[in-house]
Amino acid sequence: MTGADKSNKGKSLFDLSDIMSILEDESTDQVLKVVDSFREVMTSESDNNTGTSVLAEPAETSTALVPFGQNKPVPVEKTQDNAFVSKLLYDIDQKNAEIDQKNAEILRLNNEIMNLKFESKDKELKIKELSSKVEELTKVIEETKSTVKSIECAPVKPIVQKAHEPVYNIKEDTPEDEDVATIFKRLQRGHKGVEEPVNEVYGDDGADSHDPYSDNPQPPRKKRTAKLYDL
Repeated sequence: MTGADKSNKGKSLFDLSDIMSILEDESTDQVLKVVDSFREVMTSESDNNTGTSVLAEPAETSTALVPFGQNKPVPVEKTQDNAFVSKLLYDIDQKNAEIDQKNAEILRLNNEIMNLKFESKDKELKIKELSSKVEELTKVIEETKSTVKSIECAPVKPIVQKAHEPVYNIKEDTPEDEDVATIFKRLQRGHKGVEEPVNEVYGDDGADSHDPYSDNPQPPRKKRTAKLYDL
């Protein structure tokens, strides 16, 4: 179809260049006129050929015209997946709970570290005190050793040896010709530190006795051997 053709009703058709020139004028009235004329031409041609309208408009429909140069906004359907959103929120809550647990664990570990530091400081102080006591005891031991060495020197040795000697020498103080009872009595007297006369019993009645250490001689008598009751 060209711009030179005309319909049976006597209406002229617009050329494509005419339509483009009209559209470039950005006039809504002219655009509407072009659309209406184009629609009438197409309707008349379809009636002549087939008897039906090709561009039949649906009843009860209205189309809002948009000015030239502006795009008609396309409606966007907003669909929300509630299950996905709820799962995402649940995961976020879980992560926040894990973060809170980690923070609490970090605080607990920090407190333990501080307590260990304080305990280590206390132990260091105790170690210092014990080391000072050890040094003092070492000094005392050294002083004691030096004192012992000074005691064991040559001028003191005779005094120590004399102190260890026995007070009573049995071999030197034992007279000859003594029986066992006299020896035991003399030993008892020496241990007591008291000089007692030694009485030797001659006879069963015990009336006669003499001291062997006295100057007055006594008549000799027969000596008897010691018995258990004499001891």
